[in-house]
Amino acid sequence: MLPPDRWPDVERLFRTVLDAEADEAARLLADADADVAAEVQALLAAEHEADTFFGRPPHLGNADEVEDDLPRGTRLGPWEVAEELGRGGMGTVYRARRADGAYAQDVAVKVVHRGMDSAQIVRRFQQERTLLATLAHEGVARLIDGGVAGDGRPYLVMELVEGQPLTAYADARRLTVEARIRLFLDVCAAVSHAHQRLVVHRDLKPSNILVTDGDVRPHVKLLDFGIARLLTSSGDGEALTLPELRLFTPRYAAPEQATGAPVTTATDVYSLGAVLFELLVGEALRLAPGQTMPERASAVLRTMPRPDAEAVAHARATSPARLERMLRGDLDAVCHLALRPEPHARYPSVEALADDLRRHLTGLPVRARGNTRRYLVASFVRRHRWPVAVAAGASIAVLAATAAVAVQNRRIAHERDRAEEVATVLENVFLRIDPGGQAEGGASTRDLLDRGAEETAQMADTEAKAHLLDVVARVYRALGDHNRALPRHEQAVRLYTALRGRDAPETLAAEHHLAYLLTALGRTDEAEAMYRRVLEVRRRTGDPTGLVESTSDLADLYLDTRRLAEARALIAEGLAVLERHPNAGPPSLEGPIARAGFLYQQALIEQQEGRLDDAVARFHEALNLYRAHRGPNHIYTAAVETKLASLLLEQGNGAAAGPLLEHARSVQERAWGPSHPWVYAVYNTQATQAIQAGDRDSAQALYDRIRARAEAAGDTLWAARAKRQAAQLRR
Repeated sequence: MLPPDRWPDVERLFRTVLDAEADEAARLLADADADVAAEVQALLAAEHEADTFFGRPPHLGNADEVEDDLPRGTRLGPWEVAEELGRGGMGTVYRARRADGAYAQDVAVKVVHRGMDSAQIVRRFQQERTLLATLAHEGVARLIDGGVAGDGRPYLVMELVEGQPLTAYADARRLTVEARIRLFLDVCAAVSHAHQRLVVHRDLKPSNILVTDGDVRPHVKLLDFGIARLLTSSGDGEALTLPELRLFTPRYAAPEQATGAPVTTATDVYSLGAVLFELLVGEALRLAPGQTMPERASAVLRTMPRPDAEAVAHARATSPARLERMLRGDLDAVCHLALRPEPHARYPSVEALADDLRRHLTGLPVRARGNTRRYLVASFVRRHRWPVAVAAGASIAVLAATAAVAVQNRRIAHERDRAEEVATVLENVFLRIDPGGQAEGGASTRDLLDRGAEETAQMADTEAKAHLLDVVARVYRALGDHNRALPRHEQAVRLYTALRGRDAPETLAAEHHLAYLLTALGRTDEAEAMYRRVLEVRRRTGDPTGLVESTSDLADLYLDTRRLAEARALIAEGLAVLERHPNAGPPSLEGPIARAGFLYQQALIEQQEGRLDDAVARFHEALNLYRAHRGPNHIYTAAVETKLASLLLEQGNGAAAGPLLEHARSVQERAWGPSHPWVYAVYNTQATQAIQAGDRDSAQALYDRIRARAEAAGDTLWAARAKRQAAQLRR
C-alpha cells in the first residue's frame, strides 16, 4: 500500500492524466514513479467502470448490449415515463408525467442502473431518498416521491428543472462579473442549507447547478445529492458512506477525494472555489504535475491567447483588460483561499466564502487578503461611496489614476514632484482612516472630502491636480453640493486645456462632466453647447466609449427640454455604437448597462408620445438588464422600477405598481438615507397610488412624511411641493 505522504503525487498525476490526450497520458504514466503510476491506473480503471465523471452508466459488459432503458409509457407507481433526459454514475433520469389522474405534473425520475442494483448500491440509493427529504430549500431540487420499479430497482421522483448549467447560463446572457457573483451567492446559500443538515454534496460542478429565468431574478437549483454523504451514521451504527466508491468529477474535486481522505464540508468549499474560478475566468481548473495550487484567475486570463481572452471578456460584457483588473486582488484571493489543498487552510465554511464575496461587492475588505494597512485604506476608498454610484466611480478613479500617474512618473524624471504631491494628498486624506472606517478626530467622510479638496488646491498645476479636481468635483456634484463642484470642474477644464490641448481625451471628459453639472444647475444652453462640441470631437476621433457617454447625456438634456426627435436620433446613434462595440461606455456604465440606459430613454420618449404599452415593454427591457447586471437591489434598478411604476399608475394598474414601488423605496432609502430627493420621489408616487386606490389618508400621511423630512433637511423645494399636494388633497 502506498504511504500517505505519496498520495499528493497520485492526486496531481491523476488530474493531469485525465486532462491529457491518450499518447500524452501514456507517456506521463510511463515516466512516473511505478507505485504512483499503479495507483493512478487503478483510479483510472475505477473511473472507467463507474464513469461518474462523464455520465455513462457503469454497466457490466458491453454498453451497447445492455438493456437498461425504460420504454416510453412504463409505469412507476403513479408516474408514466415520457423520455430519457440523461444518465449519471448511479442512475438514468427520465421525464415522467402523473398518470393516475390525481393532478397534472411533469417530473424527473431517477432509476438506478442494472448492474448497480446490488444491496449496497440500493441501500445508498435509499439513503439518497432519505437525505433529499431533509433538504427544503428553494435552491435544491425538491424530492416529490419515491418507490420501487417492477424489476426491483428503486427510483426517486424529483422536481423537474429545465434550466441551463450555471456557466452556460451566465455566458449565454453575458452576465457581468458582479451578476455572476450574485448568482453564485445563491448557490452558496443552497449548499450552506445542506451543510446545516450535515449533508455534503461532494460533486458540485456547473452541470449539477441549473439556472432558470425568473420574473425578478434567475433561480438556481442544485441537483444530484446522490453521492452526498451524511456526516453522521445511520441508526444502526453503520456508516452511510461507501469509501470504495470514490464518486466525483476530477476538475472540481478536492484533493482529499482523490486520496481517500475524510470528506467534510471543506470538500464542498473547494468545489465551489473551482466553480467560481470557472465562472469568473471561463476556464476550468488545471493543475500541472507537481502543482498543488492553480494559477490565479487574473493570471490565467492574462496568458490566454488573445481571441480566447476576448471571447471570455465578451461573455462578461467587458474587455480583457477590464476583466483582468476586476479579477486581480479580491477575487483572485477569494478563489485562492477556497482552493487551498489542505482542508483546514480553506474557508472554514461556505458561509465564510459567501461573506467574503458579499464584502467584495460592497467594497469591504475581504478576509482572504488579510489586514494590511494599504489594502484596508484602498477598501475604504472603494467602500465609502457617499451613497451615490458616481461617487463610487470617482473614489476608485482617485486610486487608479494616481497609480497610473505614479507609473508614468517613474519613467519621466522631471515629473517626480507630481507623483509626490499626489501621494501626499492620498496619505493626508485617506490614511487617516482606521480599519473600522472612522477618521481621526471623529471626522466624517464629508470632512475628509473637504480636506482632500483643500490639499488638492495646494498642488502645483499638473495633470494629477486636474484629475483630482475633476474627481472631487464629481463627488461634490453627486452629493448635491453644486456650489463647491462648479469651480473645481471649471478649473479642471482649464488645467487640462492648458496642459493637454482643447481636444485631448482628458479635456473632453472634464468638459463633459462640467456640462453635466451645468444641466443640473439649469444652465441648459451652456450645457448643450459644451455637450455638442465634445460630441463632435468624439465623432471625429471615433472614440466609442466617449460617443456612448456623449449621446446618452445629451439625449437626457433633450428629453428634459422635450426635444424628442433630437433625443431619438442620439439614442439611435448610441445604440449603433454599442452594436459595433458591445463593451463601450464610461466606467461602471459600459456594455449592457449603457444599453439599458438607452432603452430607458426610449421608454421615456414613448411615454411622452402617449405610446404607453410600448413604453411599459421598453421599461421592462431596461429593468431586466439592470437586474441581471447590477442586481435587484441596485439604485439604478430601483430608479427604473419607480419610473415603470409611475407609468403603470398612469395606465391605472396600481396592483402591478405597488410591489415595484415598495421595493424601490426600500432600496433607495437604504442607499441614500431617509432624506433624499430620490426617496421623496418614491413616496410621492406611492401617494399617487394610494389616491388611485381611494386611500386618501395614506396619501396624506406620505405627503406629510415628505414635507417633514424635507424641512428637516433644508430642502425647501420638496417641502413646498409636498405641502401644496397635501393641501390639494384636503380640498
